[in-house]
Amino acid sequence: MHSVQLSSPTTNSVLAEQTRILHRQVPSSLLGGITAATIIVFICWNSVNNLLMLCWYLIAIAASGLRYLHYRHIDFADQGDALIINWLKVNRLLLILSSVIWGAGLWLLYIPDNLQVTLILLLFICVLVSGSIGPLSSNFTTYLCYTLPMVVLVFAKLQFTASIYGHLLPFTLPLFLSLIHISEPTRQEA
Repeated sequence: MHSVQLSSPTTNSVLAEQTRILHRQVPSSLLGGITAATIIVFICWNSVNNLLMLCWYLIAIAASGLRYLHYRHIDFADQGDALIINWLKVNRLLLILSSVIWGAGLWLLYIPDNLQVTLILLLFICVLVSGSIGPLSSNFTTYLCYTLPMVVLVFAKLQFTASIYGHLLPFTLPLFLSLIHISEPTRQEA
């Protein structure tokens, strides 16, 4: 019997280079996430349960701290492809954790029939999903690890909440991403 080799040295080299690109973008990604969480806390402070929001904020900051420690854990300059790919696997797990925390936070902070909070949270979902396209674009699987859990949790919350906004707003994110996709050729031509 012939064994099938699942990954070639070239594939590993490409994945390792994609991971190096991703690694360089971690600090700006963390700063963006912490900034977004802080803005949500300040804007929604008088609209939602403060203790619940503070707990979510601290958990989100702790997850960012874990991601930062993982980022600082390895010096990519002296590492081979196998160690870099192992770093990517752990990074994906941390991104899933971060995404679940964001999704759960937006689930808990969503208040039916409060249009202001609903629009702010939806805006931040769009910012997180579209903003992570850049930093995570070097590896699509990593991008999915970050966006899917969050988006699924938020869309589920909106669908299971008795509110007109809950049934209309899930269409906003695909519309927003479609507009970005449509405008992409225009931006490239300019």
